[in-house]
Amino acid sequence: MSIDNIALIIFLGLMLWFWYTKRKQIDIQNIFFPFLYFMMYRTKWGLAWMDQLGKKHPKGIKLLADMGIVIGFLGMGFITYLLIDNLRKLIFIPGTPPGVMPVLPIKAAGVFYVPFFYWIISIFVIAAIHEYAHGVVARAHKIRVLSSGIAFLNILIPIVPAAFVEPDEKQITKRKAREQLGVFAAGPFANILLFAALYLVLLFALPPIDNALIQPTGVLIQGLHAHDPPLAAEAAGLRTGERILSVNGVSTVTLEEFITVLDGKKPGDELSITTNEKTYTLTLGSNPDNESMAYLGVFVEQARTLTGGLAGSSKTILPVYDWIVRLLLTIAVLSLGIGLFNLLPLGPIDGGRMMLVSCERLLGKKKGMKVWKGISMFFLLLLLVNLAFAFL
Repeated sequence: MSIDNIALIIFLGLMLWFWYTKRKQIDIQNIFFPFLYFMMYRTKWGLAWMDQLGKKHPKGIKLLADMGIVIGFLGMGFITYLLIDNLRKLIFIPGTPPGVMPVLPIKAAGVFYVPFFYWIISIFVIAAIHEYAHGVVARAHKIRVLSSGIAFLNILIPIVPAAFVEPDEKQITKRKAREQLGVFAAGPFANILLFAALYLVLLFALPPIDNALIQPTGVLIQGLHAHDPPLAAEAAGLRTGERILSVNGVSTVTLEEFITVLDGKKPGDELSITTNEKTYTLTLGSNPDNESMAYLGVFVEQARTLTGGLAGSSKTILPVYDWIVRLLLTIAVLSLGIGLFNLLPLGPIDGGRMMLVSCERLLGKKKGMKVWKGISMFFLLLLLVNLAFAFL
């Protein structure tokens, strides 16, 4: 059993223990109890910080909140388009991947798998930033924040951790539409800003670090494609763990060079492949899935080492560095996805509350509520149908 699976089991056990020991302080938000429901544990965590920041920079926060409203409605339109377009493709274009999948640290059909440690760190970072933003904007508008806390989405048992902030609902409903929208849009906007910040780091900050401290050392053979009869690489004697340094005398120290050299090759072409072990001569075969395409039959990745005095620590530092980069990428992708999902004009989530304020503002309270319920039901159905395709 992998360390991720062991950690997941321990985590689920801790959540069950927490639920049992704090059961008298936990509120149940029923959806389809006992099959689907939320557990909420209220605290005062972070309220002082929200109050301090909201009072210290109210003008700047209100300006960001106004930007969040604009981005929020644009995001609402974007996620609406994506869901409708993906449903169209799922129905009319065979093989279209599902656009809606639960993100869990479990490998299962219909699930977007994320390793446990990436998953749990990402969830807590994204949820904390999302809810903190709600609280800070509320305080900038002098709306009381009654509590913060942790929550669990339960499917029979606690499965997914979350966080929440509770502004005073009585105060919010009495405020101008612009202030209400700013509070509701703050969480998704913060998630989108987090994605943008991490994207810029990954795009602009990491490449100079890679160029300065890391150098490629060949194309590492991670594995061989098992096949009967053996494919070209296995038949020639290439082994997992070897590093390909050149093909037909052309340097392939980088993965890009390796791909370029093989581009345009056809079944039957001969190759001379030099690795860190020896030189192999082989004849390319056909791809088992497409006989017109040449196929070597190897799974590869970029082999690297640290430069200069750090070279001796490559086996220690590089795995940690790669782990951090993948974590940042995971947080960025999930932050964008969660931010956009929360902008759906659906029920009690942020986009739904923004839509309710807008409908009541434009149509009046009674008619606006009726229209909002219709919109929510439409998007609930749209979401469930998209989700159902993930399990087909």
